[in-house]
Amino acid sequence: MVAEFAEFLRTRQGEPEPDLREPVAIPRPAEESVIAAIRRLSKTYPMLAKDDLFNEASSLMTQHLMHGESGEATIDRLEAMFKDRYEAWTAERVR
Repeated sequence: MVAEFAEFLRTRQGEPEPDLREPVAIPRPAEESVIAAIRRLSKTYPMLAKDDLFNEASSLMTQHLMHGESGEATIDRLEAMFKDRYEAWTAERVR
């Protein structure tokens, strides 16, 4: 077990630590479900508090499922929401 952990540490050596202040560039696939988009955006913006985001994302998901908004339009709105939250987060950190 110790040898496995040592091997893990050795293989990590030289890997840069992720910068949690910057979004991770994950391109939007041509075909993507709303759920997959939420997962992608959560990985794109790992620095954001997920509780607040998922509350708002669930509201957008309801618009998609219950009110017939297209998946593409819902994903556009999700992307805008995550981007807005990121910009607010960065503005808070500057203060």
